[in-house]
Amino acid sequence: MFRPKHFKEDEEGKLLNFIEEYPLGLLVTGDFEANLIPMNITQESGDLYLNCHVARANTQLKSLISSNNVLIVFRGPEGYVTPNVYQTKKEHGKAVPTWNYSMVQAHGQATVIDEKDWILDQINSLTNKMEEGEEQPWKISDAPDDYIDKLVKVVVGIKIKVERLEGVFKTSQNQPIENRIGVKKYFSEQGNLAMADLVSIE
Repeated sequence: MFRPKHFKEDEEGKLLNFIEEYPLGLLVTGDFEANLIPMNITQESGDLYLNCHVARANTQLKSLISSNNVLIVFRGPEGYVTPNVYQTKKEHGKAVPTWNYSMVQAHGQATVIDEKDWILDQINSLTNKMEEGEEQPWKISDAPDDYIDKLVKVVVGIKIKVERLEGVFKTSQNQPIENRIGVKKYFSEQGNLAMADLVSIE
């Protein structure tokens, strides 16, 4: 991944928080097949893992079995930036459009897990996290046991040992403060508050 010095991010805590907030990862295998799959994070004996489950019918499973090297891409807020919001453009006209974005990539080794208890634990963990903000959080136990058993039989688990984690947060850091103020205001007025929050004016 191309990571200009202004925008590269390697602080693990920040990258993990990003994945927690945007857990729908694009899982890419060696044959360039890619699927969006929600993931949750675990740590075991100092190692970092991304866990998920997929349908047994998912054709990407063949790729995971033949070559377990994977890339997972997590995308966050993004948005187009017009030069018109730069104060310096009004002064000398030297400005061009750009795109702000945030992304974390994880590289690792995937293991396919066909164990009911592991799959249920993974689904429970992900569901509980995603239901936290609901007024009445849904739990797997809310559904009939035989219904859940039937669904679990048609999925398999995937456990990915993360070997490299890296991020890019392009949020106008390379612009002077007066331009960043304009960018932040621009995104706020567009209703793109998540991107506006990432633009620092300190």
